[in-house]
Parts: sequence; C-alpha cells; structure tokens
Amino acid sequence: MPISSRFSWLVGFALLVAFQAIAQDFPRKSITIVASSPPGGGVDLITRILARALSEEWKQTVVVENRSGAGGIVGTQYVANAQPDGYTLLTVSLGHATNPSLYQKMPYDTMAEFTPLSLLAKLTVALTVNKSLPVNSVKELIAYAKANPEKLSCGSGGNGSSQHLACEMFKNLAGLKILHIPYRGVGAARTDLIGGQIQIMFDQISFAAQNVQSGNVKVLAVTTMKRSPLIPNIPTMDEAGLAGYDVVTWFGLLGPSNLPRNVIEKLRIDLPRIMAKPEIRKELEKQTFDSVFSGPSEFDLFLKQEMIKWDKVIKEAGIQPS
Repeated sequence: MPISSRFSWLVGFALLVAFQAIAQDFPRKSITIVASSPPGGGVDLITRILARALSEEWKQTVVVENRSGAGGIVGTQYVANAQPDGYTLLTVSLGHATNPSLYQKMPYDTMAEFTPLSLLAKLTVALTVNKSLPVNSVKELIAYAKANPEKLSCGSGGNGSSQHLACEMFKNLAGLKILHIPYRGVGAARTDLIGGQIQIMFDQISFAAQNVQSGNVKVLAVTTMKRSPLIPNIPTMDEAGLAGYDVVTWFGLLGPSNLPRNVIEKLRIDLPRIMAKPEIRKELEKQTFDSVFSGPSEFDLFLKQEMIKWDKVIKEAGIQPS
C-alpha cells in the first residue's frame, strides 16, 4: 500500500475510533436535527415532534434547523458533510428517494453517504375529485377518463411532488391520458380542485376527510393497502381494481455515513419507545401521522425499494423537477 494511502487509511481509522469512544455516553451535548423542508410542512412537523420527545427523554437540547431548497437537497447535503458523531441528524421524506431520478446531477450519493436510522411516520394519501365530476368510484373515473382523453386535469404541488407521482402511477396502471397541472404549492391546487379548475388531486387524508364532510370534494379511494380509520368506508385503490397500487407519504431519520455503532443502537432502542408514549402518539394522530418504526437495515431496504419504484414512474412519465 502506498504511504499516502496508508496514512489516509490510518487517519480515517483513528477518527472512527474517536467517534466510537465519544458515542459511549451519547448524548453529552445538544443535538441538531435538520429538516430538509420549510417550516409548516410534514417534514417540519414530524421533526419538531421528534425533537421535543428526544429532548425530554435524553435531558439534552434538541434543535430543529430548517434547511430547505432544491427539493430537500440543500439540507441533505449539509448533513452529508457533517461530522458523523450523532449530533447532526436529518429528517427526510419521499423526495429523498426520488431526487436521484429527478436531477441529472446530485451533490451526494443518496445511499452511500448516509446512515439510515428509522422510518418515523407515514401519511395516507387519498384520490379526490371535484364534486361536480360525474363519477363516484375509481372504476367510473377510469371509464370517464378513457372516454374523455386529455380532458381531465390532475393538480399537484409541483413537478416531482408526491401528488404528481401518485397521479402518474395512477395514469400508468390504468392506461389513462390525464393532464398534469403543477402549482406553486399544494394550497393553490386544493383551491382549484374545489373550484373546479382541475378535476383530480391526490392529497393528504386530512384534507380529504375535512372536505368530503363539508361536501367540497368527493373521495374515491385511499392509496395505501389498508383503509384509513379517518374515512373507513372509502376503499383502497387496490380494492377498487388497481392491483398493487400503494403510495404513501413517509418520513424518516438519517445521519451522516459512518455513524458510531453505539449511536445507531441507542436510537434503534430509544426511538420506538419514546415515540410510542401516549402524549406523543396523541400529537402524531392529531396531525394524522401513522407512527411507523423500523431498524436501520429495514429502513435501508425500504429506501432502496422506494428508489426503484419511483425511478420507473419518473422515467416513464419523463418528469423534470420544477
């Protein structure tokens, strides 16, 4: 081995040993969890719930730092470059798995430069349509869309957003020609769905449940493999005839690559117990989050599966980032 390579290896090994030693009594100081989205969104909400829970349990300050931009890439790159000591962590959502397919060049390796820690929560998505659309089931919507190609439009919060991807998967599986209308944010798309400027939207279950009760929209199905307790009478897409359709907005926790084993193990043990506390579960349910925890290896596999699934959809639809 050349002297320079041997020296680099020794330095890397020495740093790893040092971080392992520090992790023995982790955490000894304040922790920063970077939210890869602006304040107010799902990533921000789940991060703040997690930060409060960890702070109370570990008796250390847990700071939430919003670093948004480029579909979450800005905050994610920041954590990729952070010291791998456990004191800088990252919360991500579906975009973490789809960005490598949306962007031609990425400033980091989505899998190699991070340590998967756990899924944190999922949000059920629902297929909603304008109340005046003459359909009352997924089967009727498919028939109507086939009889009126490119006459229906599906809104989203932007190209490559979870709403857009859910719509493209629907179009692919059902063989439909539906126009995609990207908006600058989900709120504007919701307004136009209710107003009839667009006819279809895949959106969070909370929006669907609230507006179906008020009669603003019709909800035809939920996109998960199980029905939602918020609207238990609404079938899943799979039950409605689109076999295997499974779309969920998820949130997970990562760290930089080469996190000390002790840090990984502490989070693996503590996260499910802390987040299962009644007061935390109540707060999650209030925001319509479903708690979902997994070990690092399970989350690693989940990320790889999500990347494969959405890469196919993105390439077939030719989706480009907004």
